[in-house]
Amino acid sequence: MHEKLINMVKYTGKNNVYYKNLFSSAGIICDDIKTENDFLCIPTSNKDSYQENYSFVVSEPYSIYPHIDKLITRNTSGSSGKCLKVYWDRNDDIKSMFPIWVWRYKQYGISVTSKLVSFFTTTYKLNRLIETDDIWYNETKKILSLCKINLNNDKIAKYYHEIYSFSPEWMQLQPSIAIILGEYINENKMKPLNSLKYIELTGEYLTSNSYKLIKKFFDVKLTNNYGCIETNYISIECEYNNMHINDKNVYVEILNNEIPIEKGEEGDIYVSSLNNHAMPFIRYKTGDRGFIKKENDCLCGNKSPILVISSGRISEYILLKNGNKINNYIFLYTIEHINEYMGNPIKQFKIIQTQIEEFEVYLSLKDHFANWKEAVKNAFLQNIKEESIKNCNWKFIFVDKIYPAVNTGKLSFFQNNLYS
Repeated sequence: MHEKLINMVKYTGKNNVYYKNLFSSAGIICDDIKTENDFLCIPTSNKDSYQENYSFVVSEPYSIYPHIDKLITRNTSGSSGKCLKVYWDRNDDIKSMFPIWVWRYKQYGISVTSKLVSFFTTTYKLNRLIETDDIWYNETKKILSLCKINLNNDKIAKYYHEIYSFSPEWMQLQPSIAIILGEYINENKMKPLNSLKYIELTGEYLTSNSYKLIKKFFDVKLTNNYGCIETNYISIECEYNNMHINDKNVYVEILNNEIPIEKGEEGDIYVSSLNNHAMPFIRYKTGDRGFIKKENDCLCGNKSPILVISSGRISEYILLKNGNKINNYIFLYTIEHINEYMGNPIKQFKIIQTQIEEFEVYLSLKDHFANWKEAVKNAFLQNIKEESIKNCNWKFIFVDKIYPAVNTGKLSFFQNNLYS
């Protein structure tokens, strides 16, 4: 069993009230956790349990000086409908990111001094949320951050000129924002970002069509990564398109009904942080689904396990008339099928379940497919593989662009209004 994981369990059991109570209720003595079977006796946690016990989730040493001054604050995105304020020790934050920085430099020549463009929703200073301008530079002028709330054509135009003047070496952003920025540059025949050599995509599910569009717009090396505010990076994509788990930072489990399953089987993704001592997360449910490949003999030489993300947040399920739920990722198949066999007409899409058996489908088509609306509608309905929703009421709405949500700054391809 991972030595860092054993040490983290011991630390939380002795220094964190939430885990002290959790271990006590399960009859666990943290010093007795030495094997994988011992570890599996620890009850799982999720965002609800952290919110309900928020007064106890920060480790005791970080409630007093000098440790309290080492804390940095971040907010989870709320893509599951529930936000959580997360605390990190600055040194732990650096440790958790170190393997990724080594990898970035080795693969793409990107270092901590390389000029970066990123996008933000909220900004914290001295652990307090602050109001800031839409355009923000860090102290060294090596990072340009842009607000992703209320994106529109005017704001994207302003952002492009700021980015161009900044001459970034890399960008870290959501696929939806990369597409909007790329379309602005392409449609308005703006000068390309010649200084750019690498883009890291994060925060949203990356479809193959989105990947192709972004690659076409920017013509630079792309990487997809998967992580969360609670633990930082969980896995990152190598040049052979495999998402290797960052096993120096997290321990990943795949469970079904909180029971471990075999490699290759899909289930809920749980993570345990190996570095976040200020606010530990042990056997924490991410809200995503996936599986770990049986084999990890990747040609890139990385021997760490390969994680495949297959489904989204629990709150993003489709509700049926009989009360059953089905995963919204059936829509991904439908869209990918249309793009594969109709020459990639769909740029963006969003599907909203407004009522039981009622859906709105927002589609943004490429300009030269503007007259294909009826054909795309028919193809969408024909390629729905789930019989239980084939005969629902479908309202198709064609738009020029689909912008990220105003309140989160993220684009989710499925929204269920019945959960609100």
